[in-house]
Amino acid sequence: MRGPAVGTGGCLHSFLVVQLMSLCRDSRSLCRVTLCVTLQLLITVYADYIAPLFDSFTPLPDGELKTQIEQLAADIEFPLKKLFVVEGM
Repeated sequence: MRGPAVGTGGCLHSFLVVQLMSLCRDSRSLCRVTLCVTLQLLITVYADYIAPLFDSFTPLPDGELKTQIEQLAADIEFPLKKLFVVEGM
């Protein structure tokens, strides 16, 4: 099950990729590219496999909060598919 970490992870991932790739100008670029790829894999794996081991994801119930979040996503053209409440163990 994919939770809210997916959206956050995607934003974080994009920022990190841009920052790391901008550093790939010197002789250590292979190391930096490797780090970038590793971060991308970890973010993807975390959202799908690691986070559900430690947290419980339940769908956000209908209500004012869900409506406001969906409206904000629509306003910024963010492709929102599902909303979950994350409850840590």
